[in-house]
Amino acid sequence: MLNVKKIIQTVAVFFALLALVFVSAIVTMKVVTSGRTVAVPDVSGRDVTDAIGALKDAGLEIKVDREEFHPTAPEGTVISQVPAPGSKVKKGRNISVVLSLGRQEITVPELYGESFRRAQIVLKQAGLTLGEVARVPSSEPGESVIAQEPAAQSVIQRGGALDLLVSSGPAPGMYITPDITGKTLGEATGILAQLSAGVSQTGKSGVVTSQDPPAGYPLQAGDTVKVTLGNGTSAGKPGAAPPQKPGATPAGKPVQPANPAPAQKTDRVPAQTAAPAPPAQKPAPPSGATGAPPAPMPEQTAVPVQKPAKQPSRQIIRDPLGGNN
Repeated sequence: MLNVKKIIQTVAVFFALLALVFVSAIVTMKVVTSGRTVAVPDVSGRDVTDAIGALKDAGLEIKVDREEFHPTAPEGTVISQVPAPGSKVKKGRNISVVLSLGRQEITVPELYGESFRRAQIVLKQAGLTLGEVARVPSSEPGESVIAQEPAAQSVIQRGGALDLLVSSGPAPGMYITPDITGKTLGEATGILAQLSAGVSQTGKSGVVTSQDPPAGYPLQAGDTVKVTLGNGTSAGKPGAAPPQKPGATPAGKPVQPANPAPAQKTDRVPAQTAAPAPPAQKPAPPSGATGAPPAPMPEQTAVPVQKPAKQPSRQIIRDPLGGNN
């Protein structure tokens, strides 16, 4: 019985010692492990030299994973890192970083004469973007690039924008609106068709009595002139009676006065417009001696006619023989 008890006691002591050793091992491992982990410092934005120093102080190493262009980070600075700042890692571990190559500069391509669609493709291939686009009339083909900013061969940052000026084709013609009042609809349409303008009518028949825009106003090719048709006519326009000239007969022929004698001082009398009178009879040749003065002829009686409403001026009517009427 004593041997059994001793055996049990011995086994119990053995397991107790074994448990003590196991616990001690765990504690030791924790102590050792806790002494070999560190927090990863933040080296983003630092110069690569400063980043190496900060990692060395923490017991870590640096590993450059790659380099790439960056629009804001200066060349040689850390853009990103793995593991992230604050992570717990073992001492001696490599921290991967990405370094900046700085801004990438692009030579601006020549886009003059290219179609707008082709210009967009070229910009994308060059790593540039499309900025503002304006369209203006031009003699160049429509939808072709006629100007750019920045200019070709200049150097800008990758991802920069180019502003383009694009042709919208030839400018429409500009004309002076003709006067088509008094014209028939067909005549007015033909005149405006020569200016690439259309006609919009009000009324069914007659001649053009009014138009919009009026004569003399600017007219652009493709515009429409509004006309009103009616039976009225305008003075001085086709279809209207021509104005009578002062001093003319209803037939429009001016009165022909008799041939005047040499100028001499006479009293002026109001001019009278008369219907054409028979020509004055010439005096018979003298019957007396050569050189004797001719006998005076009796004055011709003028045929009375109606005076015109207005007399623009006065005339002197003289007798062929020098007498005054």
